[in-house]
Amino acid sequence: MKAHFIYISIALVLFTSCKSTSYVGTGSNELVQDKQEWKSEQELLTFKNWFFAGNKEKMLGNHEMAAEYFKKCIKINPNGSASYFELSLIRDFQKNTYEATRLLEKAIELYPNNKWYLITLADFNKSARKHEGAITAYENLIEIEPNSIEFKYELASAYILNNDLKGALKVYDEIEDKYGVTEDVSIQKQKIHLNLKNPDDAVLEIEKLIKKYPGNTKYLNILADMFLKQNKTDKALTTYKKIEEVEPNNPFVQLSLADFYMSANKMDSSKSMLLKAFKNTKLDIDTKIKILYGEYNRTLSDSTGVAFDYRLSEIITQVHSHEAKGYAMYGDFLYRSSAFVEAKEEYRKAIELDKSKFIIWNQLLTLESELNDFKSMKSESAEAIELFPLQPAFYFFNGIANYQLKSYEDAINSFEAGKEMVFDNKPLKVQFYTNLADVYHQLNKFQEAFKNYDAALAEDPNNAYVLNNFSYYLSIQKQDLEKALKMSALSNELLPNNASYLDTYAWIYYQMKDYENAKTQMENAIKCSKREAPTLIEHYGDILFRLGEKELAMDQWKSAIEKGGDSEELKTKVETGALKDES
Repeated sequence: MKAHFIYISIALVLFTSCKSTSYVGTGSNELVQDKQEWKSEQELLTFKNWFFAGNKEKMLGNHEMAAEYFKKCIKINPNGSASYFELSLIRDFQKNTYEATRLLEKAIELYPNNKWYLITLADFNKSARKHEGAITAYENLIEIEPNSIEFKYELASAYILNNDLKGALKVYDEIEDKYGVTEDVSIQKQKIHLNLKNPDDAVLEIEKLIKKYPGNTKYLNILADMFLKQNKTDKALTTYKKIEEVEPNNPFVQLSLADFYMSANKMDSSKSMLLKAFKNTKLDIDTKIKILYGEYNRTLSDSTGVAFDYRLSEIITQVHSHEAKGYAMYGDFLYRSSAFVEAKEEYRKAIELDKSKFIIWNQLLTLESELNDFKSMKSESAEAIELFPLQPAFYFFNGIANYQLKSYEDAINSFEAGKEMVFDNKPLKVQFYTNLADVYHQLNKFQEAFKNYDAALAEDPNNAYVLNNFSYYLSIQKQDLEKALKMSALSNELLPNNASYLDTYAWIYYQMKDYENAKTQMENAIKCSKREAPTLIEHYGDILFRLGEKELAMDQWKSAIEKGGDSEELKTKVETGALKDES
């Protein structure tokens, strides 16, 4: 329960006789007279000391010690309401709800018209969700202060929380009768009428506001929305037209009309209004982006209207030419439509305006990777690294660009730096190790390459791509062929019917001089190949030659040339009719 510490100033007045009266101030000008026959002035002084000591300990946070003092006060003066009140606050703070309420009710019994006690009781009941108790407390408060609008609002809220909507309506009517039509009351009454299934009465409440504030289109919007929900489309349209008359260049009116026409399936009118809103400089860019983002998600499954969305995106970049997010949104639409070159330019414009957005840099570099624009990718990823030195993705892009541009040492530097920054992202870590291995292989640093492949598999033992490449490179070096065979077998199990992986599998058998198994796997590779790849046909010829089927081998080599194979080694095989080591 929420603590309700209301620090009440206590005024205890000394009297000159043993039969005296003490007055307890409540923070207002009201005073309560606690009748008490004091046995002596010493008893009165003791009471005073204990009461002040209790308040002091309470303020110091020594709540149980304070409680003991207030208990002593009650014992010496059982008719003093303030001691019960102070003790109730402490029990409430200690979450002893039952005891806190009991003590507070005793204080009210002794001093029924103390509004601070009643306010606290109402708070206790609200916190305990005892709404009927809160209602009673506020009703008593209104009897004390009949002109308090605050207590009437609290009473209405208590009725609502108690699900007595008609009771709340009655209170709001009383407020309205006294103070006239106000937004707070009319909106609350409108909501209540809607909950009570009285839509016509809800309309009347809003119409009262429209009459009082004819220039405020907010209420017209609320009315139009209610008409729409009641399927009174003619009245809704009439209301929207009134809004347009009052504020012809209000972008939110234009958006409301766009929604209305869409709900009425008048798509041309809807688009016309939406175009007006997007061209309107009074409509903020964030609202426009939010609308477009919704369209972006909608058109993922339904491409209807994509062209119009492009038009809206383009308008944003024209109206808000100094806002990066507009260009980024336009770039997203273009990227999704595979207009990569155009999308790249929009992302670049966004970055020129705002270099601080990681996601835009990431989109740009991803796009350049797909366009094989490695020169731009190299320079722009380097700039991104300077701006985001702790983001591994940009080191990765830079490494890929350098690798493709054959700047192998630079690629290694980027991959090595980037992998140290990867945390809780195994796929990215594997990518770093794999690319490092590929670069080291290009530099003929085979042991470094194999070490990085091993590291990649330690992160992801079932990565088919790594298993295939590692096993292939081992076979090229004729190193650890048993390990290579196991990895290749697993890669084909993980990704069956892959011609490239089956080719690796066959090649390893070939290196192991197991030509029969090599032949079987190569035939599988050719069968799975989507096109008659000259490399596979050439390899098949090599295997047949090793098996002594030299004429069939020659047929395969010639076929490989016909299919586009043009390596010097292949040409030599056809010319000599033999493999290099047997020609």
